[in-house]
Amino acid sequence: AEVLAGLAPAVRPLWSMAVGVPVTASMCRDAGLDVTDAHLRELAHLGLLAGTGATYTVAPVLCAAARRAHPAPPARRRAFADAAARWLRERGRPGDALRAVRTLGDPAALADHLAEHGADLLATGEVAAVADAVRAVPEPLPPAVHVVAGQADTILGDWDGALGHFRHVAGGTGPLPAAIAWRL
Repeated sequence: AEVLAGLAPAVRPLWSMAVGVPVTASMCRDAGLDVTDAHLRELAHLGLLAGTGATYTVAPVLCAAARRAHPAPPARRRAFADAAARWLRERGRPGDALRAVRTLGDPAALADHLAEHGADLLATGEVAAVADAVRAVPEPLPPAVHVVAGQADTILGDWDGALGHFRHVAGGTGPLPAAIAWRL
């Protein structure tokens, strides 16, 4: 906490939000932080950030200390995680984007992310990360998350688990979506 107290006020909120995700100045601006490339370069020069160029990471120990001393409001943490996830997806890093969303500890945000980006995650080989993320979402799972979970279980060879997820989606009345029907 003493180290953080001597830093520019603009960068102080960064420490309590950037757990386990890359940090860029544009990501910070998208999250409402007034952090510039010059700030990030200076922090890297001081050894408080790792990385060079435009992308940096924050040491977990600094994030933990900052969260205890100066916790960021949930809305600001959400904005930063959303900006990080968007930046990572745009650069073809869907697994890192999923990890950014998971830093929130918000099951609803995680379910939304899985529903929207689950197919991309599976297509890029993030099967274990998807299966683990699904376990972090409490029941009842949204139908789209059941589909992603069923696809992940299929890839992992858990036929019973996959069938359970697909049956759950098919449990309603009316015609089944073709993406589900062929699996049953």
